[in-house]
Amino acid sequence: MAQVRTKEVVSSFRFSGDRSLQQSLLKDKSLKKNTDQIIKDQSKQARSHLRTLLGQSFRITPSSSPAIYKQFMHCQEVLHLKDKELHPFIYNSSEINAYCVLFEGEIIIGVSSEMIKIMTEKELTFIIGHEFGHHLYEHYKLPASGLCQGSRFAPSKTLKLMSWSRQAEISADRAGLLCCEDINAATGSFIKMSCGLGEPYVAFNVDEYLAQVDELDKLEDADNTDECYSTHPLNPLRVIALNNFWLSESFTKFFNKANSDKQLTDEEMDNKIFEILHYMDPESKRKSAKKSDPKKDDFLILSGYFVASADDDFAKSELKSLKEICGKKNVEAFLKTIETKRNKETYIKKNLEEISKKFAKSKKPVKCSALQKIITIARSDGILAEQEKEALYYIASLIGVKDNFIDQILKFLD
Repeated sequence: MAQVRTKEVVSSFRFSGDRSLQQSLLKDKSLKKNTDQIIKDQSKQARSHLRTLLGQSFRITPSSSPAIYKQFMHCQEVLHLKDKELHPFIYNSSEINAYCVLFEGEIIIGVSSEMIKIMTEKELTFIIGHEFGHHLYEHYKLPASGLCQGSRFAPSKTLKLMSWSRQAEISADRAGLLCCEDINAATGSFIKMSCGLGEPYVAFNVDEYLAQVDELDKLEDADNTDECYSTHPLNPLRVIALNNFWLSESFTKFFNKANSDKQLTDEEMDNKIFEILHYMDPESKRKSAKKSDPKKDDFLILSGYFVASADDDFAKSELKSLKEICGKKNVEAFLKTIETKRNKETYIKKNLEEISKKFAKSKKPVKCSALQKIITIARSDGILAEQEKEALYYIASLIGVKDNFIDQILKFLD
C-alpha cells in the first residue's frame, strides 16, 4: 500500500489548473457574497443527510466491515485527514457510485452497494481516496453547484465554475492514486464505472480503452454520440490524465520508482492535461487566439435569443447575458434586423434551421460549449421555464447533440 509522506508533499500534488482557477474564483466578490451562506446551508443539509443515512443505510465500522473500514483508515492516514471525524456508509443502490459530503470538520462518504460488489480491494481504495481528495484539496470552499443553482451570475462565471468542477476531479483522482498506488487498479475502476462489469465478463486492455478517445473524434458529428463533457471529465480522458501523473517526475520520486524513458517533467504533465481539458473546454484560456467565427457567432445569437424568448419573456438579464457572450454590437444589430420583420417567429425559426445545418458540422466540443452558453443565457433571470427547456432540446436536436447532455448540465445547475 501507499507510503505516507508529509501533508505538504501530499497537498502539492493538486492539479495546478484546479488550484489557480479556484483561487481566482474565490477572489470574485460577487461569488464571495453567496459562498459563505451556501456553505452554512450545506452544513445543515449534511446533518440532515447523516440522519437519513443512519436510518436507511449501513454504517461501516471495524466490527461490521473490517476490511472496508481498514481501507478508509488507510486513505485517511495517507492523505493526513485523521483529524477529521469520518462517517462511512454503504447505501443500497444498483448504481456504481460514491460521494463525499463535508461539514464542520466532519466527512460523510457514501459508497453504493453495487460499487462494493464490483470493485477489487485496490480499486475501491482508489475510489475512497478520490472522495477524500475533495476534502484534502479543499474543494468544499467553492460550492460550485450551489453557486450555480438559481444564480444570476454572468454566464462567463457559471461556465468557469463548471470548468473548475471538471479540473477538481483531476486532483481528486490523484489523491485516489496516492492511496492505492496502482495505476492498473485506478484504470480498472474507471473501466468498471464505464461498462458496469468486471471480471470475468470483460478483459481489461488499457490501450484499447484509451483508444476510445480517438473514436470520439471520429464520431463527434454523429447524432448518437454520448455527452461531450459535463461537470466531470469523460472517463477515458481522466485515465489519460492519471497516466500522465503516474509518469510524472514528482510522482516517481514520491514512490522512489525507477526512472522511465516515458517519464514526464511536471511542466510536460500539466501541458498534456491542459490539452485533455481543452478537448472538453474549447473556450479554455489555454487555446490559441483565434478570430471570431461568424458561423458560431450567428448560431449563438440566434439560438440564444430563440431559447431565452421561448416563454414570451425576454428578460433584461437574459439580454445582458446574450450581449456578454455574443458582443453588444452584434446583438443590437440582430435585434434591429428582427424588428423589421413582419413575422419574427417565422424568420427566426427559418434562419435558425439554416444556420444550424452549418453549425452542426462543428466539432463536438464546440457544439457542447455553445449549448452550455445558451443554457446560462436562458437561466440568467434565475429560472428556466418549461418552454425554454423544450427550446433547448430543439436546438440540441438541430445540431446533433442528445437531450441527456442538456439534462446533465441542468442537473448540475439546478
